[in-house]
Amino acid sequence: MLLGSKICSTDRIYHLMHVEILVEDQSMAEAIEVLIKRVCGVDRPFTHVTIPFDGKQAMLSELHGRFAGYAHANWVEVLIVVIDRDCDDCLELKEQIKSLAVAARFIGQRPKLTIRIAVAELETWFLGDAVALQKAYPKLTAKDVRVQGDVEALTKAWERLERPLLQRGYYDGRMPKIRVARRIATHLNLDPGANKSHSFGVFLETLRTLCSQAVQEG
Repeated sequence: MLLGSKICSTDRIYHLMHVEILVEDQSMAEAIEVLIKRVCGVDRPFTHVTIPFDGKQAMLSELHGRFAGYAHANWVEVLIVVIDRDCDDCLELKEQIKSLAVAARFIGQRPKLTIRIAVAELETWFLGDAVALQKAYPKLTAKDVRVQGDVEALTKAWERLERPLLQRGYYDGRMPKIRVARRIATHLNLDPGANKSHSFGVFLETLRTLCSQAVQEG
């Protein structure tokens, strides 16, 4: 399911920047939609579409074709790719994506390409804000949400978040990632440095820069 803003008036088509955001799954798409609204506002100075894939491997396998299409997409001014690092090396993953763009002759074309890595998973962004977790799920205890050491060094962040949610009776069997992503993203602290996840702060700065750029070009 594509998520994004709607163009409500043909009078606005000609001066609104259009952004497309590629993400690896629907839960990430939901979280990013919430963050865009919170950071840039409902009346943000650009239109956008968030496009989820069916997981990381599907995304990587389809990016070359996507980049080839975007090389001729004159209506798209900014393309953002957001993907989990998982166990990959962050720099190597970025280079892999860049090489796909080069092979598709996308680099240097009109859409500006930005690559953002969630270190290590989307759920790391949530675990980096203990206060937001307890606001979203008040039955969680301080011990449930406490992360020792570097939150971005966590492995299996998804399981680390799921365990206490099941134990406190919020869900039965499996954590519904899409619903959880939407719920926690609503409470994430957007102040610089508030989240222990550095990659979350980098992504927020990307959104703020995008909003500023769109205003200047509008």
